[in-house]
Formats: sequence, structure tokens, C-alpha cells
Amino acid sequence: MSRYINVGDLHNVVMKRKAEYGRLATLIDNIVEEMVCGTPTADVVERKKYDLLQSGYETLKHQLEKSWDRIDELDKLNGNMRDKIDKTINEQNKI
Repeated sequence: MSRYINVGDLHNVVMKRKAEYGRLATLIDNIVEEMVCGTPTADVVERKKYDLLQSGYETLKHQLEKSWDRIDELDKLNGNMRDKIDKTINEQNKI
């Protein structure tokens, strides 16, 4: 069995089953068209845009989570400093 798929055969199968597979068949058809023509179709371009946006979203989400973690650390440090200041003031007032 060959490891390679004939693009023409794939295209024929997809076209025969297009009604059955709907959007997936259209997407496969567009990908095959891109492979044959070298020009990306609208679906392929949209998928690449979506992947890029998803990647950007994940990066921003990760950076935001790191920022919130850092803010939590700073809040703890701030609270510890307040406690130390309050303790020092109380000790000063006792003297």
C-alpha cells in the first residue's frame, strides 16, 4: 500500500461525499485546491487567522495569569510590610 495519497483521488472521493460530509468536505476540497494551485482559499486563510488569534489569546492569557500571580505576591509582601510597620509602631507607642 502506498504511503502517499493521490490528490486527484482524494478530491474525487470528497466531491462524491460532499453532501454527506458538508462543511468538512468543503474544507478538505479547499485544502486540496490549495495543494494543487498553491493559492490559499478563503477557508484555509480563515483557519490560519483563527489559529493565529487562538495562539495570541493563549499567550495573552498566560501573561495575564503570570501578572495576577505577581500581583498576589506583591499584595502578600505589602501585607507583611504593613504588619511589620504596625508592630513597630505599637512597640514605639509602648515605650
